[in-house]
Amino acid sequence: MLRGDWKRGKRLDRTQIIEIARWFEKQKIPFYLNVGKHAMLFFRLETLEQVMGVAGNTCRGFVIDEDNYTRTTYWDKLLRELDRLLARMKAHGNKKLIMNEYRGFWHRGLLEDRFFDTLFKPEYRGLVVPIYKPNNIKAPEMNISMLVGLWQKGIIKEWGVGIYADTWKWGPVFVEAPPDIHLRLALVAASLGGNYVVVAKNLTWNKGHVDFAPRFRPYFHSLFDLMRTGVVEPVQSPKDLCVSKVSLWEAGSTREISMREEGTQVYWQKIFQLKGWHDTGFFLQATRDGYLSSQYYKSPHYYDMLFPVNPYGFVPLMPYVNSTKGMTKDVYWLVSGETLCRCSKDKREKLISSGSIKNAIISEASALPFRTADVFCSAVRTSYGYLIYLINPLVFEARDLGTTVTANNLGGKWTMVDAISGTRVPCENSRCNLTVPAGLFRILKVELDQTEYNNR
Repeated sequence: MLRGDWKRGKRLDRTQIIEIARWFEKQKIPFYLNVGKHAMLFFRLETLEQVMGVAGNTCRGFVIDEDNYTRTTYWDKLLRELDRLLARMKAHGNKKLIMNEYRGFWHRGLLEDRFFDTLFKPEYRGLVVPIYKPNNIKAPEMNISMLVGLWQKGIIKEWGVGIYADTWKWGPVFVEAPPDIHLRLALVAASLGGNYVVVAKNLTWNKGHVDFAPRFRPYFHSLFDLMRTGVVEPVQSPKDLCVSKVSLWEAGSTREISMREEGTQVYWQKIFQLKGWHDTGFFLQATRDGYLSSQYYKSPHYYDMLFPVNPYGFVPLMPYVNSTKGMTKDVYWLVSGETLCRCSKDKREKLISSGSIKNAIISEASALPFRTADVFCSAVRTSYGYLIYLINPLVFEARDLGTTVTANNLGGKWTMVDAISGTRVPCENSRCNLTVPAGLFRILKVELDQTEYNNR
């Protein structure tokens, strides 16, 4: 990836940038150009169009980072520039705009019509690749839930997560997270359909050749080995995800917009003080009473939501904006500020208890093919049956966890095999007892009898 960030090195003029792009094209080296950060672009749009013109085959697209949508003065201008950039990218053969965004960007930002309509115009479908960047963490489960929901509805075609050494970043304090955190987060995304992993430069080590820093190397070489050998398989279609069928939507509020106008610092201070359904506290705190996802995930702290224990399945989320209102199901749940409603085509019932949506999610859980109560669990339909990901959810504690995987309504004969070792996992009465190692994961293949597979 080429950086255009003049703050980190020698500033290049337009002629030099174009010559570099032309060199990459001549050498047939694919590249992405880093073109912006913090809601500001580093280049004029005319320069970026020239880059695409001279490197039409090798320029795969552009990357922008950490666009803090609370900086309203910058944000309004950035939306206008992105609209123009996406139009030019489409004209040059559908390049990709990788949006590598942190905090609550993919959760709260999309609740604004102008924001949503700029990035996800029908004519731009497939150009924007949303990446959830986990440093300065705010509600990781909600950001990822929103990306899964957008993928299910066909609004995005690809998405992923970023892997950064400074995952434990709070304000001005940078602390490097253990490498197992990054590996497990990448697998959470892969199990839910994510197909991009953006690896930061601060995880690499350059001593004559580029590789991961020594402490990260075995973890990420293992991840790539799993992908290369087909143990971790791409999810072919959103229909292959075995997630909750509950239709959960979130709407923005005037309160949210007014807080953004007051600036970044005030905005996040107020977010930590609010007590609505989706208002998050500081990352190290226990989740507040009523925090929505803590009703259906067994994760007592905000940091636990990196790998939520989901006994009733993973719950996707969708933004309720003008462009998506026609996509709701006959019955859906709507969260807006401190209000939770159960909605149908002709009725909206305001509820004061989060237990009501928990009951709905529990009732739908019986349709899931696999469930477990102690770890993060995600299952994907495959050509042979299912692929199950079990991820140890402990963040600040290293401990093996025993768990029981319960199979539901699989019908006739099936076998469960550890996808890495190839050993068979013993099961009795549709229940399989196993251990998920500390800081790691298990990946299981469930092979169905061909007759049962055809009847799924």
